[in-house]
Amino acid sequence: MEDQHERRFLVRGDYASWPAIVAPFRVSEMRQGYLTLPDARHEIRVRAERRVDVPDASTVFTTSDPTVVAHMTVKHGHGLSRQRNDPEIPQSLFDELWPRTEGRRIDKVRAEYEVATDGRSGQVTLVIDQFQGRLAPFVMAEFKFRSGEFAGTFVPPTFAYLEVTDDPRYENASIACLHGPPTWHGQTA
Repeated sequence: MEDQHERRFLVRGDYASWPAIVAPFRVSEMRQGYLTLPDARHEIRVRAERRVDVPDASTVFTTSDPTVVAHMTVKHGHGLSRQRNDPEIPQSLFDELWPRTEGRRIDKVRAEYEVATDGRSGQVTLVIDQFQGRLAPFVMAEFKFRSGEFAGTFVPPTFAYLEVTDDPRYENASIACLHGPPTWHGQTA
C-alpha cells in the first residue's frame, strides 16, 4: 500500500481562472461503486475510467469499450493521510462485482491539473470532481500532495471555500449512498 495525502474542499466560483493551474493534463469519465459501507474500517471500491478529450453525457459509458480501464481500490484510514492500493483489474471482474455495489455508486467527470505553488511545481495536483446523474451539480476539489508535510502548510485558493477533509460525510463512499447532492452545508455546488 502507498501513502496518500489529500485535502478535500467544497467548490464555489471559477476554479479554472486560478493562476496557479495550467490546462488539465487528464480528464476522465468515471463510474465507481463501493463494496463496503461508508463506516467500514477499509474502503473497497471498483472503478471504471475512460479518458476523454471532452466529456460527453450523450455517450453511453460501457466497460466493453476498449478505452475503459478498471481498478479495484482498497483504502485504509480517514482524513488527510491514508493508505491505498489500486491495482488494475480485468473488465470481466469489474462487471462481476458491479452489481454488488447497487445503492453505493458514483458517476463523475474528473479533471486533473498540475499546480505550481511557492515554486514547488509537481508537489500538488488539483483534482476537480464534477458529479453526474443524481448527484449533479455537486463539485468537489481535492488537492493531492507528494508529502503530508506540505499538505499541512498548503493555503488553498478562495474557490476552495470549505475544507471537508475530516468530515466523513464528504468521503466518496458516503456520497455514493446519497439520493441527491449533499446539502449539509447549505450548498449543492
